[in-house]
Amino acid sequence: MKFPIKELSEFFSNVKISSNSKNLKVDCPKCGKNECYVSIHKENHPGRCWREIQCGHTFNIFSILKSLGRLEEFTSDYRSYTEELNYSLLDKSLNRELPELVEVKLPIGFREIIQSDYLDSRGFVQIDYQELRPGISKLSPRYKDNIIFPVIENNKTVGFISRSIHSKEKCKELGVLRYQKSETDFEHIIYGLSENTNIETTILVEGIFDYRKVKRTLELYQLDYFVFPLLGVFLSPIQVLKLKDRGCKNLIFLLDPDIEPKLREFSKNLLYDFNCFISSLKENDPGDSSYQEILLSLEDRELLESYLINQLPKKSLYNE
Repeated sequence: MKFPIKELSEFFSNVKISSNSKNLKVDCPKCGKNECYVSIHKENHPGRCWREIQCGHTFNIFSILKSLGRLEEFTSDYRSYTEELNYSLLDKSLNRELPELVEVKLPIGFREIIQSDYLDSRGFVQIDYQELRPGISKLSPRYKDNIIFPVIENNKTVGFISRSIHSKEKCKELGVLRYQKSETDFEHIIYGLSENTNIETTILVEGIFDYRKVKRTLELYQLDYFVFPLLGVFLSPIQVLKLKDRGCKNLIFLLDPDIEPKLREFSKNLLYDFNCFISSLKENDPGDSSYQEILLSLEDRELLESYLINQLPKKSLYNE
């Protein structure tokens, strides 16, 4: 069952398709902030406000339509409307002035840790604790049994993400969120970027555990690449601008195997600005792959070009 994206404007304001094409971003019906995401592909199309502390409102499209007596619309095919939205990564109207990063406060009672049974089970060693600065908060019930990771750019703490130490099933049983994050526009952030960072070749990964594993692989094999965890978003125009302005020439997508088909279509928006490559992992996410598997995937990366060339814009939308 699918839901017609076009008709969502009857129920929500500022309806946009997200950059990963998996969700719609809308104004939250409870708090009004544009931090609410509705799943396109999941059953009943659940929605949730990501302002977890201030709001955290949840709902689903099926219930909304049922209450309005309009369930017949639930069978419409969303795919016919995605082209009408005309989402383009390289938005012609994008202001080239980059937004200023705002420093945020970490959860109350946050303290860094140097050892965690959960993180150790995920392969963390001393250098990971030193670099990623994970912590806990015993004063905030919201972050009970969570590992909190500060998000750093240019030596500023511009956000944070947290991960429950419990499994997906246990979180569901307890009625708690598995992942949480700060009230931060993560589409403006490039995690780990600093003034002296060489980002000519940048590897894109999904999460913090992927980041850790890939970075250790590069160090082990002495490869000078920058690793950029997307942290729940897909490359936004602001992030593309930052990468381009800082001299990035090559993008290597090393993402979870189930994302690759979408990735090939998405990459056509980037080919006039970067050399784009896909590194394919057959089974596991980068965070659960071996060093050897990651290295082989990087060595066997595929250059994306010819099969998309007829669909490309005539020139880069970022060229002066």
